Amino acid sequence: MTLGEKPTTGPMVCSAYEDHRQDPPDPHSPETDTSGLIIAIPPVVRGGTRVLEAQEWGLSASTTVIGVVGINGAGKSSLFLALTDLLITQAVGSIRLGNQQLCSFSFLPQQPLLPPWLTTTELMATHGFTLQSLREKVPGLRLSELAGIPASQLSEGQAQAIALSLTLGADADVYVLDEPMSALDLRRRKGLRDYLLGWRARAAGRKVAILSTQSVSEITDLCDAMVVLHEGRCRYCGRLEDLVATSGRHSRGSAVALEDAVVALMG
Repeated sequence: MTLGEKPTTGPMVCSAYEDHRQDPPDPHSPETDTSGLIIAIPPVVRGGTRVLEAQEWGLSASTTVIGVVGINGAGKSSLFLALTDLLITQAVGSIRLGNQQLCSFSFLPQQPLLPPWLTTTELMATHGFTLQSLREKVPGLRLSELAGIPASQLSEGQAQAIALSLTLGADADVYVLDEPMSALDLRRRKGLRDYLLGWRARAAGRKVAILSTQSVSEITDLCDAMVVLHEGRCRYCGRLEDLVATSGRHSRGSAVALEDAVVALMG
């Protein structure tokens, strides 16, 4: 935890929680656009420096998985902390899908903290899960291999797999995942991708997942929208194919062309 972040108890893996501080918009108001997905981000100041500018993303109502791409220090983690109301004395963001305010969040921070005195099975129980129930919810993370191991003995990738299972197992409107694949091994990375692709089809029009990455290739076929964040500002918000089309880099293959277009936006 750094200065300005709210203290937490237990693992820094937030189960789904409700944010009732914002009233849903009036669908009958002439100023309310109920046709799409609107994500409002407040400005964030940390250590006296503004690290994130106020911004609003407007996307299609069918958008389900959003990839946020940016280099180190672009503001991705600050953005997620603002969205999930984990910054002290600062405004909180909002997410609206049509005329519905999405109010429950499940958050995976970039460095999840698991209590070292608990085993993985005990940790699951503190969040209301059993090994079997999480295996059924998120089958690709190979949780059986980690059953009963003390959290203090988990590798970084194994700890990330446990934290992911708790985050994705929760029932929420919005899943916020800060670099969820950064430490996973090849098998679990594929398992997570397969899960998210299936989840995207099931959740379309009802729920949203927002994940960050520094690897464009990770999200080429996973996300249906992309946000390019650079120096705290949104440089692009929209469909991946539209970004490639406007960049004029069609001939280099989808992943390479997309990466070229993203880098060009960063200058």
